[in-house]
Amino acid sequence: FSDRILKTIGRTHSTEDFIRTFAMFREEGFPDINVDIITGLPRQRMNDLESTIRMLTEMNPEHISVYSLSISEGSRFFNEIEEIGPLLPDDDEEREMYHFSREALTSAGMSHYEISNFAYPGFECRHNLSCWKGGNYFGFGAGAHSYIGRRRAANCRSPEEYIGKVKSSGQTEYFPASETMEILTDKASEKEFFLLGFRLIKGISESEFTGKFHKKPDEYQPKIEYLIRQGLVERDEDRLK
Repeated sequence: FSDRILKTIGRTHSTEDFIRTFAMFREEGFPDINVDIITGLPRQRMNDLESTIRMLTEMNPEHISVYSLSISEGSRFFNEIEEIGPLLPDDDEEREMYHFSREALTSAGMSHYEISNFAYPGFECRHNLSCWKGGNYFGFGAGAHSYIGRRRAANCRSPEEYIGKVKSSGQTEYFPASETMEILTDKASEKEFFLLGFRLIKGISESEFTGKFHKKPDEYQPKIEYLIRQGLVERDEDRLK
């Protein structure tokens, strides 16, 4: 909700555009809307975020994602880091923004169910929850990713090449237009179980690990106990979070 910040980060829409678009979707009967917020943006300060959160909770979307800015190699910010860097909030300010967002959104009745995600009960993102729990998903279209069994594939990025590969493929191929393919080992799958599962606020279940991999997570217990002693992980009966 700051045209100044939107312009700084190169967005082509305005605050008014967003408000009008949101209202249009509501008028058309969409019952479930997600809105993304980014913290740690150039020239962003706490009062900017407070204003955004206040106005957004009045609009009452069912789901809100709060992401911390990450600067990817090759992006405009990456290439202009000498000019952009001094405009970025420092780490303490950015963390303060995150914790303010969490407090404000949970106070508004939303559940903080994953590191970056908040929702009213029943509106949690089913696709993302499936990904964080290691579930299967198909990705259709150029550049889309899929994960079936332990095969992770990324489609070619060219729409023309994608269409050609799909048309010439057999009907039984899972990944007819894949450009890259990775088959996860047992060890990699186990580590991803922890890595993704710890994104969830309620954490992971050791019995779920046993059900998925047909063994107990005994070899990971020394590391788990170390993290518990460091105050970074909590154990609540069967769950680790």
